[in-house]
Amino acid sequence: MQGDSTESEFWLGRQGKTKELPPEAVLIEKPEFVPRNLYEQERQARLTTEALLEARSRELSETNRKLVLETEAVRAALSETEVARAREALALKDKLILSEALLALSGKSSADEAMAELLNCLRREFGSETVCYLREEPTGARIAESVMPEKVGTILPIKPAVLTRPRRLASLSAVLDGAELPDGCDDFQSVLLVPLTLPEDEKGALLLGSVRSGQFTAGDMRLLERVAQFAAQSLTALRVARRNALLVSLVEGDKIAPKHSILDAPLEAVHQAFARLTDMQGSVVSILDALLAAPLTEIDIAIENALAEMGKLTGTDRVYVFRFRPDHLFMDNSHEWVAPGIETFKHMLQEVPVALAAVWNDAFSEGREVIIPDVALMQDGKPEKVALVEQGIRSLLAVPLIIDGEVEGFVGYDSVIALRKFLPGEIYLIRSVAKVIAAVLARRDAETALIVAHGEALAQRSRLQSVLGAMPDLILELDRDGRFVEWHSGMIEVSKQTDAFFRGRLLEETLPPDLAALGRALIASLEAGQPAASLEFPFSFDGRDRWWQLSAVLLGSNGYLFVMRDITEARTLSAEIRRLSEIVRRTTNLVVISNSKQRIEWVNEAFERCTGFTLDEVKGQSPEIYLQASKIDPDTTERLKRAFEKGEAIEVELPARRRDGREFWLALDIQALRGADGAIEGYMAV
Repeated sequence: MQGDSTESEFWLGRQGKTKELPPEAVLIEKPEFVPRNLYEQERQARLTTEALLEARSRELSETNRKLVLETEAVRAALSETEVARAREALALKDKLILSEALLALSGKSSADEAMAELLNCLRREFGSETVCYLREEPTGARIAESVMPEKVGTILPIKPAVLTRPRRLASLSAVLDGAELPDGCDDFQSVLLVPLTLPEDEKGALLLGSVRSGQFTAGDMRLLERVAQFAAQSLTALRVARRNALLVSLVEGDKIAPKHSILDAPLEAVHQAFARLTDMQGSVVSILDALLAAPLTEIDIAIENALAEMGKLTGTDRVYVFRFRPDHLFMDNSHEWVAPGIETFKHMLQEVPVALAAVWNDAFSEGREVIIPDVALMQDGKPEKVALVEQGIRSLLAVPLIIDGEVEGFVGYDSVIALRKFLPGEIYLIRSVAKVIAAVLARRDAETALIVAHGEALAQRSRLQSVLGAMPDLILELDRDGRFVEWHSGMIEVSKQTDAFFRGRLLEETLPPDLAALGRALIASLEAGQPAASLEFPFSFDGRDRWWQLSAVLLGSNGYLFVMRDITEARTLSAEIRRLSEIVRRTTNLVVISNSKQRIEWVNEAFERCTGFTLDEVKGQSPEIYLQASKIDPDTTERLKRAFEKGEAIEVELPARRRDGREFWLALDIQALRGADGAIEGYMAV
């Protein structure tokens, strides 16, 4: 039984379970007896072996676990490495694209050239079918630049607000608000839209389009934003450099070839305008010099040349001058220049009613020009439009000719072939030329009038010299200081010694003190604006004692004019007349003096006492006021008539009447009074 139990223990496992032997195991025939100690040894050995195997199994299990963990760690590290490598590859790609973009923007002479190169670079690097630069327009977004030149200028129906932030779109239709794309513009399955606005410009954006769905990633959009930032800086720098170069060229007068520009269009337009104005200024200065230097006989030629030069400078087809006639009712086309192939109208535009340009008068009167950019847009039916259309004028500029504050005409610039817009600077220069033309015409008018006036003055001076030579007066010119300047002696001879004594000397140096004082008193009254009284005084002249009458007038800033008349004989005759007059006045005979028309001029006191009529009552009346003409017999009347016709003396008796109606008879001695030339000046009846 013991042996049986031992054998049973030997084949039982540690848990009391029976272990099945493997098929290949060879059963050993059981011995009949195994010693216990040997059994225990074997058992102990087996247990130890099993313990070792268990320990080794645990070690293997731990090793396997560690290997699994290390494998997972290696796999995670490899995954992170792949991600890092992918990121590095993406970053490298971004850097490469940025580098290519910067290279495209570098070394260019203009913003337009840089933009075109950048768009080609983006198409190549992003693999898109189209790349373009959009700019804000009132009706949408205009393609300002594109890798497809035929698309430039196309307006896309995109609202301006769409251009203000980055967008990644599955289709361009998403931002069209239901509008349709223009003909020839295909929609895309992938779109990138990133803002790119330059300073002082309208809103703008870069647009990349692809027909492949999902072509662009969020990273592509961020990369394009960075490209746009660099592009804005580079394009701005190029524009500033171009602007500085243009400004320097304007200041230094260097020529820079104009460029057709899209991004730089405003700047290029300003440069071309300034360059044109600069060239025009130099030419205008030459034109003005030629006008001002033209002699009187060549003014018309100078004006014609000036109009030709101005027509070429302004690019107009016809330049002309209209002058108003003195009555300002009509005007004439006095000067004209026309470009080759343009019809002239000068011969047809003579004696044109000023009323045709009446609508321009207000502007001309205020010194303003009249600008008509497009004649076709003028109101139909207006006379001025009809006249302009008949001449084929499309655009017009008219600048007034102002002479002495009055509008005396205008200078016109017609554009016949194409519409023409005049810059303010051009208008300023054109007005300068018009002012000089007006001044030149005014100078010619003044010089012509001066020549006529000079001729008249010479003729008048000749007549005056003749008059002065025939006058019995001595005329002296004095300057403002009272110094003798010139003599006009007329019929009075002035010796050379007397002339030398008086000429260039003051009144006080040549005249007695009392006469010098009289002369100063006359001058003082003239300066005070008072009429100078006539003075009479005795003065010895050239050794002759004579009486003189002196009067004076002010010659403005030139001095004074003294007129001295020898009244010695007149005073003698006047004294004699006074004596005779006193005799006539005191005589008891009636004396009547009448003029050549037999109108009473004077009667004596005896006439007044006898007839009762006063001088005031009969003065200017016919003698019939005191004679009874109806009672004079025909024979006496006939005798009186013949005597008056022949100017002969006659003695007659005529019936008369007093003022109170009483009648009486007069015995009259009638004598004709004759002047120095023998002509009858009146009659005296005694």
